[in-house]
Amino acid sequence: MAFKTLSTIRVKGNIHDAFEIIRDIKKWPDIFPPCKEVEIYEEKGNKTTFYLTAVTNGIRNRWFSEQEVIEKYQLIRFRQLEPSPPLLFMQGEWHLAQRGTEVKIEMTHEFDVKTVIFFRPILGFIIKKFFVDRNSNIELRALAEEIMKRKGA
Repeated sequence: MAFKTLSTIRVKGNIHDAFEIIRDIKKWPDIFPPCKEVEIYEEKGNKTTFYLTAVTNGIRNRWFSEQEVIEKYQLIRFRQLEPSPPLLFMQGEWHLAQRGTEVKIEMTHEFDVKTVIFFRPILGFIIKKFFVDRNSNIELRALAEEIMKRKGA
């Protein structure tokens, strides 16, 4: 059984700006504080593979990921192809929806950890609460700020 998260924010702006910010992986280090470095490995059709370096709670991690853009549904999927330990896997989605003058942005994560069965719930909780949820909230606030900045431009 995997661990799941859902982080949501609503921001005044348009869905196109939000979608373009999320899709533009190369600019993530300039927008999302946890993201320190992005190295594009391959861009092919609607998929991009890349190395991502991020810092959470002072811990620097690097992993190899894939992003799949499904423009028709304003959906962006991601998954770690080479997860950072102790993760067995990590994947998720960005869901965007225009709600009047606001954009509703949801980011989901699904992951599991590699550990002794007895410690799995404890380690999963720690990773969810102090790493995934923490970074997701920081990223969503930064995304909202960037959308507002573009709206004012």
